[in-house]
Amino acid sequence: MYVVIEGIDTAGKSTQLEILKNKFPNAIFTKEPGGTALGIKLREMILNGEASSKTAEMFLFLADRAEHTQEIILKNKNKLIISDRSFISGI
Repeated sequence: MYVVIEGIDTAGKSTQLEILKNKFPNAIFTKEPGGTALGIKLREMILNGEASSKTAEMFLFLADRAEHTQEIILKNKNKLIISDRSFISGI
């Protein structure tokens, strides 16, 4: 099962994730962007405003999502995966 916690900043996502971590200690917890080694680097680039265009920034998010899907979601598809944000945040 793939569960995503979405919401605007300060909506309580972190609080809910902490509750879920205590309730499901064997679950895979991840986040977008930044749930993989490459994602951490891409997240830093996004947060530092390294992309000079909104299109470039969008492609950084998409690169993170592709890596996240391959490395986290597909490799753990038979486990419970709980994510702090996902594709809905990009819409």
